[in-house]
Amino acid sequence: MGTNRPRSSAARANTLILAVGAILLALIVGLSYREWQRYTRERADVTRLRTVLASGDDLMVRLLGAPTGPVAFLLPRERPTRVGM
Repeated sequence: MGTNRPRSSAARANTLILAVGAILLALIVGLSYREWQRYTRERADVTRLRTVLASGDDLMVRLLGAPTGPVAFLLPRERPTRVGM
């Protein structure tokens, strides 16, 4: 099948370079995946925070638009009027 001859130093160097490259590639992919997971979690947190802030803003708008103070009904079919304080 094949001959058993010793490898040359150039072949060993190529194998070593290939192995180091493969290790570096695996390391970079692993770190990139971890950063991507962190980005995804933080993006979800920001989305939830924006939802909460929008709800708070909506509540403030509704509270500012709500009638305040007592309302007096003078006669049964009249519009209610606000009584000044």
